[in-house]
Amino acid sequence: MARACVVVDAGLASVSPEGLERLLGPVLRNEAEYVSPTYSHAVSDGTLTTNLLAPAVRALFGQRLRQVVGNCFAVSATMLD
Repeated sequence: MARACVVVDAGLASVSPEGLERLLGPVLRNEAEYVSPTYSHAVSDGTLTTNLLAPAVRALFGQRLRQVVGNCFAVSATMLD
């Protein structure tokens, strides 16, 4: 059985081995159940995520997730169960 799963958007221009390790490493080391990247963007970009979805996730689950609707993430087998 797999210990973790990484989902990467097929439209990404490049994915480095270091980038995959940053996503998958914390899950495999049992430091996290879910890992998603944080992207830099202008104030006017991502206003729906920043102003609505991220606060809703924090209120519902008590966790800060900046990229709620991300195009890549890593998740543990435990969380998938």
